[in-house]
Amino acid sequence: MKKIRTYKDYKSMINNHLQEIINIPVQEILPYHIKTKVFSIMRKKKNLEESTVLKMYNILHHAFSDAKLNKVVQSNVMDEVDRPKIAKAKAKVNTTNANGIKRLIKAAEGHRIYAGVFNREYSYSPW
Repeated sequence: MKKIRTYKDYKSMINNHLQEIINIPVQEILPYHIKTKVFSIMRKKKNLEESTVLKMYNILHHAFSDAKLNKVVQSNVMDEVDRPKIAKAKAKVNTTNANGIKRLIKAAEGHRIYAGVFNREYSYSPW
């Protein structure tokens, strides 16, 4: 079932986001087309998340890799397109009360910053 869902998701993304380049022969698609006619439209006009743009990047990169392997194209144009970066989500922890501080310290246990930063702050020791 997962493969069917993945296929449907990929098909939906292709149908929704590749309309600007669908009529260009695959051998003639340039990095310019991907950057300006696909990704910039996804970001600006459709206001999509970077994770969606990254998924489209991965689909296209894989498709062009297959096309190169099968000698449909000479090179993978996606090799010349910068991979979208996704900003890491920031943790939201309320540190204005003791319970929030305890949760923060518990979450940091085992992490390399735990021994250095949180131990000293929690015990109110000076740096």
